[in-house]
Amino acid sequence: VMHRHARQWTPPAGFTRFRWDLATVLGPRARWGHWRLAAGLDDADRTWIQRAVDDIAGKLSEFGCAPERFGLVHADLRLANLMVDPTDPGGAITVIDFDDCGWSWYLADLAAAVSFIEDTPTGERIVADWLRGYREGGAIPVEDLALIPAFVMMRRINLTAWIASHHDADAAIGVGEDFAPNSARLAERYLTDPDWLHDAVFGNG
Repeated sequence: VMHRHARQWTPPAGFTRFRWDLATVLGPRARWGHWRLAAGLDDADRTWIQRAVDDIAGKLSEFGCAPERFGLVHADLRLANLMVDPTDPGGAITVIDFDDCGWSWYLADLAAAVSFIEDTPTGERIVADWLRGYREGGAIPVEDLALIPAFVMMRRINLTAWIASHHDADAAIGVGEDFAPNSARLAERYLTDPDWLHDAVFGNG
């Protein structure tokens, strides 16, 4: 619903928001800082993540920023930012925390939904559930689906940078000191395991 609205909405004169694109997520002056500064990474870890960065940059550069793919997104659309009335669990969902809202790929919102749990079975289940609900509004092109692992990996790298630049934040402390090295393990899986997320993405379509 939110993406349908964003695609149909005409911004008012003077409306501005920042971008979440390759430069602002993965570039040397990325909005949340540089992932290389995350504590706990060794040289091998940095090599795996850099290889993933290069792969993602190539794929998303080719994918492009056409308006059917790239528009206004929430950019932090995860469970912590969804509210329901406990007396009406089947009622409407209220979305909060729009401070990161900006221009990006619509699939970046899917990647945000599995923030901090990208490498878990729960994360895979959320990807599958998200896509199942999204398809109720229309089909998703196969070429878009094929890039979901790239978007999820990009979000994980972005969060690794956030951990480095916000190391004293409660969320950063909560994920523990293994988060950055585990990002490298996920980068290795992203690059070497073609089955990663395959069932979640294509198994319910």
